Amino acid sequence: MIKFSISNFQFPILYLKSKIQNLVAAGFSLRNSLTLKGAAALFLLFLIVISCSSPESTSTKPQTSKPASDFALKDITGKEVKLGSLKGKAVMVNFWATWCYPCREEIPDLQKSYEENKDKGFIILGVNIKENESKVSKFAEDYKITYPVLLDIDGSVSNKYQVFGVPMSFFIDKNGIIKDSFVGMMTKEDIAKRLEAIL
Repeated sequence: MIKFSISNFQFPILYLKSKIQNLVAAGFSLRNSLTLKGAAALFLLFLIVISCSSPESTSTKPQTSKPASDFALKDITGKEVKLGSLKGKAVMVNFWATWCYPCREEIPDLQKSYEENKDKGFIILGVNIKENESKVSKFAEDYKITYPVLLDIDGSVSNKYQVFGVPMSFFIDKNGIIKDSFVGMMTKEDIAKRLEAIL
């Protein structure tokens, strides 16, 4: 069953709250700020900050406890990585984008989880959706990501996995079976719970 994280919704709400507070601090009353123009501006802000929720929306939810669809993508160094070649390893496939706030926030915990468990046969595949290599490479360098970062340039793999929001993660056991999936920002503790089922 798909798990939803409230973190995707907390950020837009807090962000909008801060913008309203800024208007009030600048001398506007809440009543005056909610003119047609003000309401339109706030609505646009809301659309921007929730943009992480669905780069390729689909109403179909992926299922777990089924074989993971194989794919082959190039990483940011140009090397091709094939999911099917990783059987025997526990795999977390994490779909993400550089413009996604929850994606950026979870990366340190993903990196820590990878470093602490890679010797046990755990690997993370960070699948970036529809962004160019130079931008993603710079981002990976800035965030000190050492797990493989793959480029889903045309979005075909994210479509195959029915990704309807980012970040979205799939947990695949050593036999290539999807055991769990999660939509939203994950903590190190969230990941640890799911590793028990796939390691």
